[in-house]
Amino acid sequence: MKKGLPLLILLFSVSSHAGKVDDVVTAVKEKCSKDLPKRVAAQSVKKAFLTCNPGTPVDIDGCKIDCLKKNEGSVIGN
Repeated sequence: MKKGLPLLILLFSVSSHAGKVDDVVTAVKEKCSKDLPKRVAAQSVKKAFLTCNPGTPVDIDGCKIDCLKKNEGSVIGN
């Protein structure tokens, strides 16, 4: 069981993060008609979801998208 636990945790964290990466890729494609590599999108999740205020622009690889956080009162990661 000890050997399988780290793998289970890794798989859970990757799958929960994957939806946000796809959201960043989609937002950049819709706003700037630019294909963003998944690696760059994964590095930009924090900027697009956590450190911005709703309705403010966020620069992702030279493309300004709207902050993807749903509302200002939400606390993510605590």
